[in-house]
Amino acid sequence: MFSENKRVAIIGAGPCGLTAARQAQQYGHDVCIFDRQQNIGGSWQMALDPNAKRQPISSFSSLITSRICSFSELPIPEDFPSFLRPCDVIAYLKKYTRKFCLSKYLRLSAEVKQIKRTNKWELNGHWLITWLDLKTNKIFEEEFNAVLICTGMLTRSWRPPEWRLEKQFKGEIIHSDKIGDLKKFYNKNICLVGFGNSAVEISAILAPIAKQILLSTRRGGWLLNKFCSEGKPFCDHFNTRWNSLIRQFIPKFLRSKFIQNTNNSLSLLPVHPIKGFGYRPVHDLFSTQLGFGAELLSLHFATGRIRIKPDIWSLSDGNEIEFVDGTIEKEIDYIILCTGYEFNFEFVENGKLIATHHNDFHLPIAGSKWPIAELQSRLFFEVFCGNVKLPSPFCMKDELEKRRCNVSVNYIKTRRHTQIEDHVQFCLELAEIIGVNSPSFFRLLFSDFHLFISIWFYPLIPSQFRIWGPFSNQKEARLNVLEEVKKEFHYHWHCRLERNIILILIILIFLWLFF
Repeated sequence: MFSENKRVAIIGAGPCGLTAARQAQQYGHDVCIFDRQQNIGGSWQMALDPNAKRQPISSFSSLITSRICSFSELPIPEDFPSFLRPCDVIAYLKKYTRKFCLSKYLRLSAEVKQIKRTNKWELNGHWLITWLDLKTNKIFEEEFNAVLICTGMLTRSWRPPEWRLEKQFKGEIIHSDKIGDLKKFYNKNICLVGFGNSAVEISAILAPIAKQILLSTRRGGWLLNKFCSEGKPFCDHFNTRWNSLIRQFIPKFLRSKFIQNTNNSLSLLPVHPIKGFGYRPVHDLFSTQLGFGAELLSLHFATGRIRIKPDIWSLSDGNEIEFVDGTIEKEIDYIILCTGYEFNFEFVENGKLIATHHNDFHLPIAGSKWPIAELQSRLFFEVFCGNVKLPSPFCMKDELEKRRCNVSVNYIKTRRHTQIEDHVQFCLELAEIIGVNSPSFFRLLFSDFHLFISIWFYPLIPSQFRIWGPFSNQKEARLNVLEEVKKEFHYHWHCRLERNIILILIILIFLWLFF
């Protein structure tokens, strides 16, 4: 299982970088974690640092519940909230770092300038890293056997092409990662461009303090409530093996139509770019990535604090914005671009080695990235150590193209929808290759019934990937899975009992009346 000790460089000390370091540690490698910040946490740390180059809003919270986005060896503590804030994420990552003694691998305030192949790369596969010590302003070069890039997808902000008369516009135009302190937005007219999760959450945060919020969206969308009718988080309900199996057999358009027409349990909020909220957009629910925030925006839409506008057509030499429907809004103080990010690999052989075209690069996933980053790291080191043999490059590229075709057929063609992987299916696919997936449906059913129920009909808790396979801890991992299920069962038991009693009473009354 262990290989000879090799030097492994990890770029980024965020959640993905730290879990990659933990996997390298387990396989007995010499690890170096480079990060230009002074603390661990990546983008989550930037939200708490007033001096960071990027300053997202510190009151942001995760879209995925803590039970799903934890690492397999350390469940998130019970006293943490269901949806983590930046301060909670940093506290959890520090706990993870302490438990596995990862601090000794950290090189903070170390900016990687260039990664390139050595002259003997074809013989030994080694890489040369040039990095700058930001404390001493000295440049160093080091050679490594392997490099893992764990910088995430939020490294370089992206914006649409420049609008007409943008340079003459008197208001201020900023990206959502440069918001920082909210005081400057008090009693201001603000136009947010975009309709992703960041635009929804920022508009909900600014609505109580701003004079007016305009939400400019090209095609509108569907907003889901974070919680179902029973108070259960939607992502916990969505990310189970059983529901994932059902999704594979029911066509996407049928699922979209069914939920759109029976949306009481999900509090689905349709938004049309011209007609506004309450009117259905032209596309179906599952033809885009899921958006959350119906519970945040409903009241603001109803009271007029937030108004929906279509795409921007032109700015002016004053503070006016003209939209594609011909309407004009005056006295706009800020335009906030919530238009996402693009991949940036310029530090790898000047951007020539890893090519990206229209933001299309491999497999972004629809769900929590932490457990998948952990599984990907485990798979990498299994391959690196020779325990797992991958298919030929031709076969892997062929599979990648099939998935690209699937996305192009099922999703609207945008920069955001280049590659999308279902969280549960992708986790199970990686786990199967590594050898940490659960036994088959019927084998688990007859061998461990309680664990069978927990794994198949409850959220995909990462601890289950430590029950079997390499570096498993069956007793502790099994207990973690059952404890999470036990907490959820007690939380929702009263709701289910009440619903079942009402159903039984209705049946008894019906029988009494007619028989």
